Amino acid sequence: GSSKHGYKTAYFSIEELLKCEESFDAIFHLASYIPYGKMDKPDVKLIDNNISLTVKLVRAYPDARMVYSSSVAVYGKPLSGKINVSSPFMNPDLYGLSKLAGEAIVKNIRSYSIIRFSSIIGPSMKVNSFVPAIIKQALQTKVIRILGTGERRQNYIDVRDAAALCMTNANASPSNVMLGVGETSYSMLKLILRQPIVVLLIYMIKRAHMRFLSFNLVLLYARQ
Repeated sequence: GSSKHGYKTAYFSIEELLKCEESFDAIFHLASYIPYGKMDKPDVKLIDNNISLTVKLVRAYPDARMVYSSSVAVYGKPLSGKINVSSPFMNPDLYGLSKLAGEAIVKNIRSYSIIRFSSIIGPSMKVNSFVPAIIKQALQTKVIRILGTGERRQNYIDVRDAAALCMTNANASPSNVMLGVGETSYSMLKLILRQPIVVLLIYMIKRAHMRFLSFNLVLLYARQ
């Protein structure tokens, strides 16, 4: 991209960005407000961060290639266990609706790639998200307790794979909409019942010198 004043490491407001940067070749729009545990609770931050911010970027940089990080939450509760890009939207929650609104805005730009990610897993995850929460629980109590029946299925994609997908699509030419998911979804109950006791998940992936493509190597067990 081009810049009148040269690139900075970070801008702390959209107003500062718009003032300093005249144009970009590509924009990675990865910012989002995710109300963990309150996905269907009205919150003005859903509008400010997931919709209004997108409007400002599209208006300011209509000629840039925009890679937009959306979410599988746009599908709501699909009728079948598996989804594809063309799956119908089944009553998504307010968070899902905010991402769907963002997608509609992005489609007004010259060139875009919309990637509907599942749960992105890796170092520096937010501490209030599911995986770090159960890691903390396992380390502190040696037991993982899951609310409900444990049948809820979850899909994970490595943050490095998510980043590679974004980079690939920044350099692509046709506009597209795609899924950014792991190969398999897992129910926590199924994983737990495979072993006598689950007490540890690897959180510091870099320290362990491991790479994984989905959730396959994240969940480990300890001998009783």
